[in-house]
Formats: sequence, structure tokens, C-alpha cells
Amino acid sequence: MRGIHMQNRKSDTGFAGQRCALNLAGEEISRDVITRGDVAMDPALHAPSQRLDIRLRLLASEPKPVITWTPARLHIGAAEVGARIVPLGGPLHPGEARLVQLVLDQPVAATAGDHLILRDVSARRTMGGGRVIDPHGPRANAPVPSVWPSLLPPSMPIRRRRLRHLHKVLRRWSICRSFCATAR
Repeated sequence: MRGIHMQNRKSDTGFAGQRCALNLAGEEISRDVITRGDVAMDPALHAPSQRLDIRLRLLASEPKPVITWTPARLHIGAAEVGARIVPLGGPLHPGEARLVQLVLDQPVAATAGDHLILRDVSARRTMGGGRVIDPHGPRANAPVPSVWPSLLPPSMPIRRRRLRHLHKVLRRWSICRSFCATAR
């Protein structure tokens, strides 16, 4: 890495959540390897996902309800990818907010609490926006759909939701680490 720029100024460091421009060099670095929206992170934390459970608020101006497998464009961070919307619990009507699952054309780096915008496939009309609840959600037609309503109790403050989600992720990570250790 040759250098870091933040807010159009040279910098010595960059921290999680800050937008930084990295000047990278090397034989394995080329324009076709790095794309808009890529995230620099420790390889141990790298876990891109193609399935996101989100709380989506559909704009009241939407012309029709969102039904299963509605196509859209997801904008999250600096990334833009194709997505299919799977409303959990029936069609999502204009003006409503509910838990839905996004099945993405390409994996993205996302964490719980990340903000996002959904636009139509032509990217001309904003459909709605929301937040990531689970960046590695189970398949929407998995045999445990009763789990999803409990992901977003309406009266629970966001901080408590984040802590519960973090606990869930850490439990998964612990299970994964112990499984990987025994598999070696």
C-alpha cells in the first residue's frame, strides 16, 4: 500500500467506518480485480454474503406491492448489485415496513445495522430503504420461518437488537472456530 487519503487529504491511518482511498500497488493488484464498493478488511473477518435479512420500508409512492422474487438494485455502502426481494409473510404494500430477504446477484460485505437503498432495476426510481438485520440470513424457504418475526420486535431499541445480533454472530463464530479446529 503506497498511501491513504481521507476527505481528499493524505493520511497515515484509516479506521473502520471511515471512507478512505487506498493507493495499492503490486503484481496481483489490477483494475479488474478491485471494483466499486469493495471493502478492505482483515481476511479473518471477510464474510461476504449473497443473502441479507433486512427491515425494508417501501415508499408510499410505489405503484404496486412487492411480491416474492421482485427484482431490484441494492445500494449499500459504495456497492450496487442486483437483488431479488423475498417478503417474509406475504406481499409488502406501499408505505409498509417489514422484514424481507434480499437474494443478491453478487456477494457484498455487510454488517447488521448497515443502511441501504433499493431502487428499481433501471435504477431510476427509489423503491424504499432500510437496514440490515442479519447479513447471513437462512434461506427464506428454510424450515424455520417462525424465527424471522422474533428478529425485529417492534418495541426493542436498536442498541439491544445490535447486541443480540452480535451475540448470535459471536456464537456462530465460536461454533465455526471449534468446528474448524477439530477438522484440522
